[in-house]
Formats: sequence, structure tokens, C-alpha cells
Amino acid sequence: MERYPFHPHRLNSEQSNRTPRATELRAGLEFLARFIAFFPRVPIFAMGNCAARSLETLGIKHVRLRHPAQGGARIFAAGLREALAQQAVARDAVEELERQV
Repeated sequence: MERYPFHPHRLNSEQSNRTPRATELRAGLEFLARFIAFFPRVPIFAMGNCAARSLETLGIKHVRLRHPAQGGARIFAAGLREALAQQAVARDAVEELERQV
């Protein structure tokens, strides 16, 4: 899911990818905050710097991942695997603590 409701793309090339404009990012902040509020216990991953900056603007805790565009797919996949593994370890630790209470 993109951090705002419309995927930024080059004119007449919907399958392309471009850096979102500042106005697009600002327009998406309220949408992003409301969407995330529906999932209070779900870990948040920022796909690239623009997503990370939007989440930081809102004060939302997140894990920043390398954006897969421009040759970054392998780094993105490795980062996502690592982040998900860390989330699983944390979840297991919380569940163990809850069982002990």
C-alpha cells in the first residue's frame, strides 16, 4: 500500500514510478494517519525515504526499508525479511511474558 491514495507515475505511463511531489505527500498525511489508526498493533514498514519522512512527520514508529526501485529489490527483500524476523522474535517474547503473568 502506498502512503497516499494514488501511485505517483509519469504522465501516460501508469506502470512507471516517480518520486512523489511535496504536495502529494502533504495531501496524503491525513489519509495515512487515519489508515494506520485502524491497525494499532500492526508493525509499520516505510518503503523508502519518502514514506519514512511521512511517518516521521506524523510521529509514527516504523521500520525504514530500502525502496525496491532503481535496482534496490534485493536489498529491500533482505531488509523486509530481517524486519519481519525481528518482529516475530519480539512477538514471541511478549507472548511468553503474557503466559507468565
